[in-house]
Amino acid sequence: MTRPILFLFSILISHSGILSAQDNRPSNYVEVKGVNDILFFPAPTDRYFSHGTSVSFFSERFGNSNLASFHPFPQDRILGISIEQNLYTPTDGSSLDPKNYDRPFASYFLVSMKGASVLGRSRIHSSIGLGIMGQPSGGNFVQNLVHSMTPHSDSVLGWENQIQPGILLQYSILWELLLNESRFHTLSGYGGMGLGTLHDDLSLGIALKVGILEGPFLETILPSSKKWAAWIEWRNDLQFMAYDATLQGSLFRQDPNAVTKSQLNLLRMRSELTLQLRWKQLSLIGGWRYITKETRDMEDHTVGSLSVRYYW
Repeated sequence: MTRPILFLFSILISHSGILSAQDNRPSNYVEVKGVNDILFFPAPTDRYFSHGTSVSFFSERFGNSNLASFHPFPQDRILGISIEQNLYTPTDGSSLDPKNYDRPFASYFLVSMKGASVLGRSRIHSSIGLGIMGQPSGGNFVQNLVHSMTPHSDSVLGWENQIQPGILLQYSILWELLLNESRFHTLSGYGGMGLGTLHDDLSLGIALKVGILEGPFLETILPSSKKWAAWIEWRNDLQFMAYDATLQGSLFRQDPNAVTKSQLNLLRMRSELTLQLRWKQLSLIGGWRYITKETRDMEDHTVGSLSVRYYW
């Protein structure tokens, strides 16, 4: 599966052009992102969420291609591809017996086409993805490989009780409406929906960005021609989660390691704080995300993220 994905990446990048016609601003970017609760060490790690990795490539040029048919909003449209893997673990990763009060082991690998564009006073983001969940997605291998290279880390034995394999097909859309802005801030409200075999959910939230911004909200899906920018962004939303495959398993089979529908916490609150620094073509992004309990017996938890973007 890796070779076709790398081939698609090479085709996209080789045909992506160099600069946009507008003010010589960048028209493409690539991003590498890691998500891990170890960023809050010495707090307990591998608690509900272990690790996430993604690699993404976006290009303005492909916004006008036939590939963008899944994102039917043409104004200032960009298109990209993303590859991601996420690993979830219970609080006790050494136990060989699954606990009905804890999160089950789970992992998934997803390849998505993503689009972003402007519509009126709004930004619209959407994605459609195909992937695999369970043992074929490599969660057991990745976590134990990392532990084998990390001092004082033991093997994680409980992966034999992970959520069983299943095919993932997922569509997501996020609509963000500008409420107020100045040179140094933007305030927006947003609503999102996910539909598929990974998760079915609705969300509604608000976002505030403060700092030396790239430019007007509706003109900065990609960076402006400024040499540098820096800002802090806070996003907070309420999410209604009707189905979560990483907790409940596949829609198409009974899974002895999954939590039941009655255990699922349908309403969740998510809060995220992000700091982004950009100098010319390089951006560094650090994030903190707080999530209220996902089942009745779990607790609230926090994860951190680090990203690097390169624009051209």
